[in-house]
Amino acid sequence: MTVQFDVWEYYRARAEEQRREKIVWLEGDGRDDEYIEALVAAREEVDEIHNIFLGLLAKASGDGQVKRASGKPHWKVDPGHEAGLFSHLTKWSKGELTDPDSGTHPLVHAAWRCLAIAYQEGARP
Repeated sequence: MTVQFDVWEYYRARAEEQRREKIVWLEGDGRDDEYIEALVAAREEVDEIHNIFLGLLAKASGDGQVKRASGKPHWKVDPGHEAGLFSHLTKWSKGELTDPDSGTHPLVHAAWRCLAIAYQEGARP
């Protein structure tokens, strides 16, 4: 059984919660308002990047989840990531802008495959 929830909404809510926590923490440390605003703006940019990229990657992950349910190997041990990466790059280089299975950009799938390869080679957050 596949459980679905709005990953995009979850990360957006989490980012807003973290922003509020950061402002409260910064206001109590004696720094001036201009400095606090600069720090908050920088953090908001990072949060925005994370929210957008995680939302895009969630679409590719959901597509992979459907394929894994029908017999594809688990992503942590899937030996096909490199071939998949080049397949998505080739599709993009030939003008494809929307993956027919997921509806997202093929470069999002390529990025997902790059991250999966990095994980398999030992990269951890």
